[in-house]
Amino acid sequence: MKRLRLNVIAIGLTALLMALAGCGGNNAPVVIFPKLPLPTVSNFGFAYAANDASGTLDSYTIGLDYSLKPLATLALASPLPTSYQLMALSDVQGGEYVALLDSAANTLSVYEADANTGKLTAIEGSPIATGKDPVELAVGNVEIGYDITMYVANAGDQTLSTYVLSGGSQPAVQAQGQPVPAPVPATTLAVANYDLYIAGPDPNSTSGGQALWHFKLDPQTLSPQAPAGNEFPLSGASHPVSSLEFSIYGTYLYAFCPEDGMILGFNYSFQGGGLTLLPGSPYRLGSQPEGMMQTLTSNLSAMNPTYILDRAGFLVNAGTDSQGNLAAIGQYAAGVAPSDLAFNTGSGIAYNGQGLLEKVDPGSLLYVTDSASGDILGFSVNPASGALAALPGSPYPAGQAPAAIVTLPNAPPTMN
Repeated sequence: MKRLRLNVIAIGLTALLMALAGCGGNNAPVVIFPKLPLPTVSNFGFAYAANDASGTLDSYTIGLDYSLKPLATLALASPLPTSYQLMALSDVQGGEYVALLDSAANTLSVYEADANTGKLTAIEGSPIATGKDPVELAVGNVEIGYDITMYVANAGDQTLSTYVLSGGSQPAVQAQGQPVPAPVPATTLAVANYDLYIAGPDPNSTSGGQALWHFKLDPQTLSPQAPAGNEFPLSGASHPVSSLEFSIYGTYLYAFCPEDGMILGFNYSFQGGGLTLLPGSPYRLGSQPEGMMQTLTSNLSAMNPTYILDRAGFLVNAGTDSQGNLAAIGQYAAGVAPSDLAFNTGSGIAYNGQGLLEKVDPGSLLYVTDSASGDILGFSVNPASGALAALPGSPYPAGQAPAAIVTLPNAPPTMN
């Protein structure tokens, strides 16, 4: 909007000066204006991949051809083998951050990402201790420009930890209160509104059943409060839940059960946090559905494009209807052992070399880590159909056993 206002002001000023100078005839004086600075973009942001076997965090530039170009490798002080999780935190009081959960070191690290170079720098308080054997990291009520609340499920000591990331000129991360006991060792968690859910073994089952537990978040501290008999048994699930994912608008919650070959869907109630099984659930999309990413569509009447990661080496392109039901659209090869996926949807304004400005927009880009091959696969997303096409140069080399990937899109530059 700042750029648009400047353009409007420049046009209006030109017309005013021409009128004052009596322009309009063949003898009209020529008014010469100095060139305005032209904003440029050299990339579409940055990507970061954590590698379980090599204990490293790789940085990449997302080029204007959408390919990943290696920037740097950060050695992590992790006992090996380990299991990493990453989360990108954008525009936290003007800053860009990457959070890394380390299951072997029992730590949460937060890095500030330089908006120009992508370089990562650990912030004050990082790394910070978690409970024993942390298995999942989730972000709470995100409001752009304010502090961020993060939650970690610790399977080893059956607790939930809460952390606060403060941005600004001196960013820092700190623990919020004491860890809260969980009824079971959680395998995953998800947060929406003032509700937090964990998945874990059902103590009332004699056949390996799984269940969800609901925690309310304190309105003041945003820390979880102990659950009170609000268990949701997961019908048909006899193996651990790998992931809990809310839909892009937070209306539906999906539980991924890869070893059972199914996805369970729930309608989420903002009033009280109740869950109701969706009529089409369970969904059999792929053979071992691990988790999903969802993106917006410009057509509000269409299904929101959804990509489900399948442990068997596929991405399933699906959609959600108005009732939250998942339906498969297509399937794409995604390496040998896909482990994580991330979207990038940046856009910008570029100088085309001829004195003109043109909009450049990568649309949606999708990146997938393959822990078996040590590669990152890149795809472009067709905005109309959701179909995937390989990006130039894909696959891109990563470290040993890349397990997690995130992106920080490059925001459009503004004129100074």
